[in-house]
Amino acid sequence: MTSPAPSTSVDAHPPALAADAPTYPPLGAHFPSVAHFKLACYRVCLLDGTHPADHAGAATHAHVSCRHAPCTFRIAASNASRGWAPARTRAERGTGPGDVWVSERTVGHSCGARGRDGDDGAAETRRKIERMEQAVREAEREWERREELRDEWEREDERRRAERDERGRAAAKKARKGIRESLAGLGGASRRPRRAEEEDGEDEAENSEDERVSKEEEALSGVELFPPKAHVKSHVDRLIKAGEVAFPASSESFNSAAPLFVRLYAYAQHSGFGLYRGSDHTQTTSARLVCSRSHSRYSSQPGGCCSASVKIGQDTDGTWRVIEARLQHNHPLDPDSSSASAHLWSVPLYPPCAPPSAHLQAFLRVTLPPDLPLSDVYYFAAFLASLGIDSANDLVGLVSLCDTALAALDEMATLAFGAREWSMSQLLVMPFPEVGDIFDSLDDFKRVVYRFAASREIRLGPTGVKDGRTYWRCMLPDKSWNGPAERRCTYTIATSWADARKKSVKIHRVELSHSCDPAQRKKQAAAAEEAMLDRLDKLETRESESDDDSGVDKADTQPVAGSRFSLRRRTLRADRCDHQSERRDTLLVPVVHRPPNQSKALFEMDACTRARSLWSVPFFPPSAPPSVLLQAFLRATLPPDLPLSDYDYVAIFLASLGIDSDKDLVGLVSLCDTALAALDEMATLAFGTREWSMGQLVALVKAE
Repeated sequence: MTSPAPSTSVDAHPPALAADAPTYPPLGAHFPSVAHFKLACYRVCLLDGTHPADHAGAATHAHVSCRHAPCTFRIAASNASRGWAPARTRAERGTGPGDVWVSERTVGHSCGARGRDGDDGAAETRRKIERMEQAVREAEREWERREELRDEWEREDERRRAERDERGRAAAKKARKGIRESLAGLGGASRRPRRAEEEDGEDEAENSEDERVSKEEEALSGVELFPPKAHVKSHVDRLIKAGEVAFPASSESFNSAAPLFVRLYAYAQHSGFGLYRGSDHTQTTSARLVCSRSHSRYSSQPGGCCSASVKIGQDTDGTWRVIEARLQHNHPLDPDSSSASAHLWSVPLYPPCAPPSAHLQAFLRVTLPPDLPLSDVYYFAAFLASLGIDSANDLVGLVSLCDTALAALDEMATLAFGAREWSMSQLLVMPFPEVGDIFDSLDDFKRVVYRFAASREIRLGPTGVKDGRTYWRCMLPDKSWNGPAERRCTYTIATSWADARKKSVKIHRVELSHSCDPAQRKKQAAAAEEAMLDRLDKLETRESESDDDSGVDKADTQPVAGSRFSLRRRTLRADRCDHQSERRDTLLVPVVHRPPNQSKALFEMDACTRARSLWSVPFFPPSAPPSVLLQAFLRATLPPDLPLSDYDYVAIFLASLGIDSDKDLVGLVSLCDTALAALDEMATLAFGTREWSMGQLVALVKAE
């Protein structure tokens, strides 16, 4: 403890001490603990003749006062004025958070009875001093013990750090040697012994080889932690061209997971089977690669699902190696083939000829949830571009796919990119129109609002008119929208009439944030969706009845001037699964009249007005007729006995999905049987019964 400095304060009743006697601690004096503070005060009290009183205090504050109350004598200390002390020297450090500073000091007495207790009071003060000295000694011993433990821990950490660095250098040297052998096509073969005359040029050759391996590792350093095969295809092909690729031994380590993935991909491709990551993306210290035939789709085939797998993990030194390997397959391998598998569903997605356009990536950033990482957005764009869909207009074709087709596309995306947090169905979540949008009629606005509310599982309804504007508010989870203003939910949409005839509706305000209880809103989500769909059904039924009575065809109706929403009637010749006979369904399709720079409102187009599933949505025709190249390719690929009308139907259907060239058709090979069946179902809805199927088209494309 630092000796307290002489006091400079002026007291009303100065203590009767000798000139060289110690004084009470001054304001701001520091003590490593409350015990040190009390000990210093008790020693001065013994010399001054003051008999201090006992106070319980605490570990962070205490005070010493005269036992003859009431008396103005009081000295207090706490850690509230300084907070935690900065780092000090070892001699000045105390027990840590117990450091205190003198915050109050009044050493003048108002009792006038100093020394009247005689020797009894002094004896009691000495006993207090002995107790405080014992507490201070124990605190000092505890501090010394902690210092010794801290020094021992620092020495142990330094020793472990040196061992870890040594193991890392050895593992890096071993990994460079393994990569060097793989690139040279040695496959684990031992080198011949060097002669004595070759040792002179050994260092130069070793340095050049290390530079080549370091360049190879730098090329893989920009790849993600667990890269798909499509992202490291060039590295895999380089290993295969170098010669036979041996399976990495469990003792062989790699600096990162990417080179090990490249080695395993090359070994699997050279052996005639496929590998893809089967572990979750949240696991960052280990990964499991499984055979392409491990999918449950093969459970009904001879042999069942393949159990071959490879597990890799990260050691404590940061290197990666194979932990577990099961290479016994229950299906024949084809070593002569470099493809991943001969089966259609396991063919990896073909990467696009060019990276996804910036327009498509920007569109997905606006459409997909904002919390998705940019890597998932890029994977989504690459997956769509590999199917020939590389613009915002092409994405309209995805609305034509049924739930089964979307699930199949998700399955293929999982095979290509591993587990991720997005899905194809998220593309179909409609954003609400912006402020300033105009609808041809109130029913058109209600139709969009009801669909939007049903997709968000919330209940919207008109709650009143104020200043000529109609307010649509959230009516969940209770009737708080009809109560005081402070209880209403902030989810509000304000509209007004856009013309004097009160025909068209204009949006003035959109506030899509809730202030009601989210738990109650989630509890009643299903009921809210059901209510919105019922309102939509009633609206469509009432409109269809009015059309039948009036005999007016809305296809001839012109949109209001300045309107960006109109209704177009589309006739669909459908062959529904639950009805064997043909029937004609008339659907009202909202069409967006929006400037080209506002492409983010693309998914406001929802063709399904009555059905609650997307499988009955008709396909959207392309903005331009199918290209001559696509029609010529189909005539050369499809069976020659098909009528020309079927060729045109196939071309229109493919062009509606953004597939309008022979190169784009390669993406169809990546689809599994379920996806092809879903496309066939949609083609049947669009064109009726026909003699061709998407599976036949894919088989002919593969044969070509």
